[in-house]
Amino acid sequence: MTPKQRMLNAYRGLPVDTVPVAPEFWVYYPARLLGVDMIQFAREVAFHLALKQTFEAFSCEGWGIASPALSNPEVEVSGQERWLDERRLETRSTIKTPAGTVTSASLADRDEPGWPLERPIKDFARDLPVFEILGFPDLDLMDPTPLTQAWEEVGESYLLEGFLGVPFTDFWGGSREGGLEQTIYDFVEHEAELARLHGRYVEYMVEKTRRLCEQTPVESFFIGCSWSCNSLISPRMWRRWDKPVIA
Repeated sequence: MTPKQRMLNAYRGLPVDTVPVAPEFWVYYPARLLGVDMIQFAREVAFHLALKQTFEAFSCEGWGIASPALSNPEVEVSGQERWLDERRLETRSTIKTPAGTVTSASLADRDEPGWPLERPIKDFARDLPVFEILGFPDLDLMDPTPLTQAWEEVGESYLLEGFLGVPFTDFWGGSREGGLEQTIYDFVEHEAELARLHGRYVEYMVEKTRRLCEQTPVESFFIGCSWSCNSLISPRMWRRWDKPVIA
């Protein structure tokens, strides 16, 4: 059996010729193997091919993700970069939409994966219409070609999954200034507004999944997670906001 076949059989509860072992190498090991730093890895390396080389180097099974291309003609992004020192690169962005303009910032590091310094959604009432433009690119403009091409390039080396998105906590919180803590306050203080957004997001995810099932050959899909877990948002909030998205 190929590594990919072992992974799919394990997912489906079918027999395998040997137990699949799929370490989550993700970024550190591939970058070290390729001899590049984290900034180079993020900007210059095809992630799915870096994983392919890494899994093959370790002679193990594996999994990874690739995404379709989503475009949003209503959004115009401009930015400036500056090196803070020899290893840290700061990027500041201005995001213009018909509903308003917001700003964000991030920091890239040669030794670590990057992280946000400033998230775009700062004032709930003012910026919610902006977020609805940013968060829901027109699915009629979605191009599945990058996902299909990556799936073909990976072949049988490991199981490449289609990336669908994230649970609602991460969907909203990833753009919300204050991160997880502010998101929890928002769930309490703005439940009605977020409930409407939540319903729209569930419908959007279902439609996106349906289209990718029809338009690509990938066998499985992936929903990411940063903060969507019981230890951070509680079982009650997880059942309210995130379980319906996954279901």
